[in-house]
Amino acid sequence: MASTEDKAANKENVSSWKDSIYNPRTGELLGRTASSWALILLFYLVFYCFLAGMFALTMWVMLLTLDDYVPRYRDRVPHPGLVIRPNSLDITFNKSDPLKYAQYVQHLESFLQ
Repeated sequence: MASTEDKAANKENVSSWKDSIYNPRTGELLGRTASSWALILLFYLVFYCFLAGMFALTMWVMLLTLDDYVPRYRDRVPHPGLVIRPNSLDITFNKSDPLKYAQYVQHLESFLQ
C-alpha cells in the first residue's frame, strides 16, 4: 500500500501538472496570460493577412502579363501538344492481321523520318 507521504507527493504532482495547464491564481493558460495570447493571435493574424496580400499581388501582376487570346510563347508547331491527327476518329485494328495496321505503321515511319 502507498503511504500517506506517497499520496501527498502524488497529489502535489497532479496539482502542479494542473497548474501548468491552467493556473487560477495568476489566470495563466499554458503559461501565458490572456493579453499574451491576444498579442500572439494578433501577430499571426497580421502575418497571414500580409502573406495572403503578397500572394494576391503577385498573382495579379502575373495575370497582367498574360494575354487572353494569344499564348505567351509559341513554337514552330501551330497546335502545341497535337502532333498526329488520325484520319478517322477511332483507330481499330486486329493484332493478328498485319494488313489491317500496315497503313498506320507506314504513316508513323514516314512521320519519324
